[in-house]
Amino acid sequence: MAQFKFSALAIALAMGLAGCNSEVDNNGHDIILPPNPGTPPITPEPPPTCDPETDDNCSDGDEDIDIDVPECEEDCEDKTEPGDLYRVATLPAGAEVSGLTVTKSGELLFNVKSPANSWSQGDDEFKTGAIGIVKGLNVNTDLTRELLDVLDKPALPELDDEDKPIYSEQHLTVRLVQGDYQPLGIAGEDGLGVITGKGEQPAIFDPSDRVAFNIFLDNEDGSATLFTGWDTTPGGLSRMTLSQSEGIWTVTDVEMLDFTGINGTAGNYAGTMSPWGTILFTETHAANPAGGTSTTSKFFNVPEDNYSYKLKNGNENTVDRHDFAQTMEQYLAGEFPNAYRYGFVHEFNPTTGEVRALPMLGRTEHSQLAIMPDNKTVYFGHTSVSGSLMKFVADTEKDLSEGTLYLSRVVQDTEEGADPAETGFNIEWVPLLTDSVSLQDVEAWIAEWDEIGTEAFAETHANSQNGSDGLVDNDLASNYLTNNDMNQWAASLSDFTWFTAGGNSITGGDIYKNGRFKVDERPAFLETKMASFRRQANTNKSFNEDLRATAAWRYVNGFAFNANRAKSDDDAYIYFTNGDFNYNMSNTGNNSAAIVVSDRVGACGGLYRMPIEANYSISRIEPVLMGGDDQNNTDLEEFDYRCDPNLPAQINSITVLDDGRLLLGEGDAGSADSAGQLNKSIWLYHPE
Repeated sequence: MAQFKFSALAIALAMGLAGCNSEVDNNGHDIILPPNPGTPPITPEPPPTCDPETDDNCSDGDEDIDIDVPECEEDCEDKTEPGDLYRVATLPAGAEVSGLTVTKSGELLFNVKSPANSWSQGDDEFKTGAIGIVKGLNVNTDLTRELLDVLDKPALPELDDEDKPIYSEQHLTVRLVQGDYQPLGIAGEDGLGVITGKGEQPAIFDPSDRVAFNIFLDNEDGSATLFTGWDTTPGGLSRMTLSQSEGIWTVTDVEMLDFTGINGTAGNYAGTMSPWGTILFTETHAANPAGGTSTTSKFFNVPEDNYSYKLKNGNENTVDRHDFAQTMEQYLAGEFPNAYRYGFVHEFNPTTGEVRALPMLGRTEHSQLAIMPDNKTVYFGHTSVSGSLMKFVADTEKDLSEGTLYLSRVVQDTEEGADPAETGFNIEWVPLLTDSVSLQDVEAWIAEWDEIGTEAFAETHANSQNGSDGLVDNDLASNYLTNNDMNQWAASLSDFTWFTAGGNSITGGDIYKNGRFKVDERPAFLETKMASFRRQANTNKSFNEDLRATAAWRYVNGFAFNANRAKSDDDAYIYFTNGDFNYNMSNTGNNSAAIVVSDRVGACGGLYRMPIEANYSISRIEPVLMGGDDQNNTDLEEFDYRCDPNLPAQINSITVLDDGRLLLGEGDAGSADSAGQLNKSIWLYHPE
């Protein structure tokens, strides 16, 4: 593993710097926290660097050092070099890394998300997901290069006579270079992850093991508050109060926050602390059907399971209720959900408990948000297929309720089919809209669907069977925006869409003319994912080329930067992941795609970065680290490694430290042919 060796001590110091102040979050933002908002952030001195000419602060790395090393002095040896890579932890079989962060005192915090089997930690056995922290490991002082070299990948499990895996202890526990993983919360215990619906006799939703992001806040009295997102339907946000004694954290209070006042949330996947002290969390559920390249399902409001309908040609079909609609109807005590109230960024004030949606950032499967230090500019991506990188610029500092949303248009700087490790891109930012739209406009559009329920489906269905304008070829008309609506909006064809192509008086507004309804700018905010996709794929000759965008990225799950570096003269980058290079990303000859690279990496995924320029602009994407060759087309045995186990595969969590090094967590990108490792890892990487 020599070629992957990391300078542990420098990383340890870096992690300490990244979390050394209770007023700095994972992205390095200075946070205003009550009751002492005036305390300035602490900026420690950077660690010493190796001088090869004098050999100062350098080491050949050959000394014998025990695992239990003493506290590192100021001039630590064994510095890292660009390209160094180390595995820091492995998780139980099937579990994903989520909520990856470092506390102010150098403690490593992460979740065991969706384990495949029961797993154990010490004498305790668990059957579901966990929120936890590492005790006995201080990343500020304890790590050495030799220590980091002790953790290799777990061996593949043997198979029994029925070809079922025989797991050993290394497959069913959290393994670390040093220390023990201490679960702070287990899904289901003390109500953690349990979602309660509306009403006097509310529906109670069993806890899921899909624990997502963590926000760790230190309090003045030495206690801490830990907010955790729950990537479930309905979505959740938990708050745990922690106290510490002799280095051990104890949970003193657990609460699931009540979002029934905004009719709930869905798929609370990623969260970050804003520079002004609020929690911004993203919903990944936008009520789209499987596949991710369509609008809200026309069957979203079907009234019952096994619903039978006859088409005009005499054929008969059946359809079941939409799972999301049925679940949220239970949550809302029988009230039918408005599909267009889910899939947004939400802002939560931890002091007042207030929460609000931010629809001007679009309705889509948002990734993590990267909020620039100007308190106005935000970058993010989509956690699904055919997504665009996006930028939002607020009209007012520290207020993301109004502003301008941009799509990205990228130009590949290599030939089609080039290796993704060698392919970069130039970026232009294209406004999503050509007209001015206010928050009040968007809220009014959303509200038009508040009264649309199963009765509307039945009425539209009846019109279809009677052969009226509601018929969509041989299928049902929709009460929701359709792909045809999106095509017409993207092509700007006289601002009208064909009613017979799936539009209706709800989709298009109340202006009817010659069999058409006017399409305003609502598609941009109610179906933002499809709006960006149609800006790329629409081939109508009337399409405005100046507005063409790129929507080819697949599973942009991680999205992170370090605000301290962005505010300094150091090189600063926004890092993001792309979980899958198959399909449209490697489809040579695909004229609608702006990205066509080799499928060598495939579903092993890769890591990119975007240099942060003056005024927090972005104009360039550079490849950083790819997940190795995808072996999907070879004769793999059961549980064989599809991706190189000595490289990160399908990264979905990123933390950027103050010195520029990266903490990377593996997951499953969401691809149908997922290539995630059986035992996923946490890595430390020093970018080239």
